[in-house]
Amino acid sequence: MHRCRRTQSQRPALWLRVVYLGVPLHSLVPFTMAMQMSTNGLKEQTLAEIRNIRDEYPDARSALLPALRLVQREYGWLPESAFDEVAAILDLPPTYVASVASFYTMFHQEPVGRHVIWVCTNISCSLLGAEHLLDYLSRKLGIAVGETTPDGRWTLLE
Repeated sequence: MHRCRRTQSQRPALWLRVVYLGVPLHSLVPFTMAMQMSTNGLKEQTLAEIRNIRDEYPDARSALLPALRLVQREYGWLPESAFDEVAAILDLPPTYVASVASFYTMFHQEPVGRHVIWVCTNISCSLLGAEHLLDYLSRKLGIAVGETTPDGRWTLLE
């Protein structure tokens, strides 16, 4: 029987993400502009895509997650003003849309950076050094967990 053993020099995949911190990236929409986008309303193209998704499902609730993904693709996060528009198209209560959006961690309720770094901190990840990685990233980026860099490039989450 062949056994795969990890040597001392091999590190968990968790540590490999640090390598990408020094890579220069293209310019971004400033973070302050992302915060102002919540008042503009959804683009007509996004609204049309949500209507198309709604027509694909027999129950409008089934179209909610794909619709929220489209909104987040447009804004980078889910502004509360978009909940009313999505609710109107899908004929759902806005409170239902908001509760579904707040349930899933993949949906951001406030503006985040262009790149979101999620560090797993459950027991398995902690045993592999997740807390040390989180501390390192926090120092390297100059932000605390849950914050975004001033240039709007990075958000650190756990």
